[in-house]
Amino acid sequence: SPYITWYNDYDEEAHGGADGNYIMTGIGHSFDLIEEYGVGLDLGLEYGYNDNAFIDGAGGYLLSTAGLSIPLTEKITISPSLGYSVPFGDLASGGGNDQKEQLYSGVSLAFNF
Repeated sequence: SPYITWYNDYDEEAHGGADGNYIMTGIGHSFDLIEEYGVGLDLGLEYGYNDNAFIDGAGGYLLSTAGLSIPLTEKITISPSLGYSVPFGDLASGGGNDQKEQLYSGVSLAFNF
């Protein structure tokens, strides 16, 4: 499932805007891990690039994600996930934009009706 999203902020800074662009592109795919129980593995890779939209300068990140989709009942699914993000350029250094490599996790619970 490839995707690309482009945002352009064209308003003046005095009105909360910034004259810049933000682009995200990525790919994801789901695999049957334990077909008998409906357990799936979801993998994703995303590249984000910011050019003066939210920060002064340019920089971005590379994000990799992995998650499981585990049906608890016919209508309820739990999905634990892990993500790892690596910033580069002006997102990684200076100007109050300092971001570090991050490993994070989460869990979602979905009810389908």
